[in-house]
Amino acid sequence: FDHCGGTVEELKAKFAKCLDDRDVLVRHNNTVCCQEFAICSSPTGYGDCEVVKLEQGFAGCDYKSMTGEECFAHARSLVEPLSGYFENQDKKYEAVRFECAKFSAATKAKVAECAYLQEAVNAKVHETNEFAEQFNDAARATEQNCKKACAEYKECRAKTVAAYLKVVGPCEADNAYGS
Repeated sequence: FDHCGGTVEELKAKFAKCLDDRDVLVRHNNTVCCQEFAICSSPTGYGDCEVVKLEQGFAGCDYKSMTGEECFAHARSLVEPLSGYFENQDKKYEAVRFECAKFSAATKAKVAECAYLQEAVNAKVHETNEFAEQFNDAARATEQNCKKACAEYKECRAKTVAAYLKVVGPCEADNAYGS
C-alpha cells in the first residue's frame, strides 16, 4: 500500500474511503456467502439440504413377478431424474462457494488495507503532535529568552542612567534620562 504520504487530513480521507469500500465489500460478501448456505440450509444447521419429494417413496420389489435386474431397473428409474437436479444444485453451490471465497479474500485484504491506513493516520497524528510540542517548547523558550533579555536591558538601562546622572549631575540631566 502506498498511502503514507500526505497530510493528516488527506490520510483521514483515505482511511474514511477505505472504511466505506470495506463496508460495501462486507455487505456484498455477506450476500454472496449467505447464498452458499441458502442453497443447503436447514433449521438444524449446515449440511441438511432441502427435502426432495419422490413420486414414490418406496421402491419395493415383488420377486414373484420380477427379476432382480427388473427390480433394480425400476428403483433406478425412480431416482435417476434426481441425478441431474443434484448435479445442477452442486454446480450452483460450488459457483457460489467460489464467489464467497473470492469476496472473503477481497474483504480480508480491504480490512488489512484499512488497518494499515489507520496506522498511517495514527503515525501522522503522532508526528504532527510531536512537531506541535517542539514548536510549543521553542515558543516557550523564546518567550523566556525575551523576558530575560528585557530584564537585562532594563537593568542595564537603569545602571547606565545612574552612571550618566553621576557624571552630569542631576541639574544637567533633562527628563529624557530622568529618574
